[in-house]
Amino acid sequence: MSASLIASGMIDRNSNVSRLIEKLRETGLLNREEDVENRRMVKVTISEKGIDVLTKIVGLRPGMRVLFAQMTDTEAETFNLLLDKLRSTQSSLKESVRRRFR
Repeated sequence: MSASLIASGMIDRNSNVSRLIEKLRETGLLNREEDVENRRMVKVTISEKGIDVLTKIVGLRPGMRVLFAQMTDTEAETFNLLLDKLRSTQSSLKESVRRRFR
């Protein structure tokens, strides 16, 4: 799968796909290799470790569906806003810690 195909399927299109792919590769969840025929193209495949993690996540889905089915649309929107806020705060905190300990 190419990085551009991954980007086209992302919810947050502003994310840096190359950076995300590299983080997943560093954690052993993805394999990344350059295409020998087109050096601008990068082939990305899921690793065995990635398959194991994905299998666990998929196993959680039925329970998550039950939990989220209890939410109204308004509650779901509020929940998403709170998650976005947590992600934003987490990113800001990480950057603050990085700057402080450089």
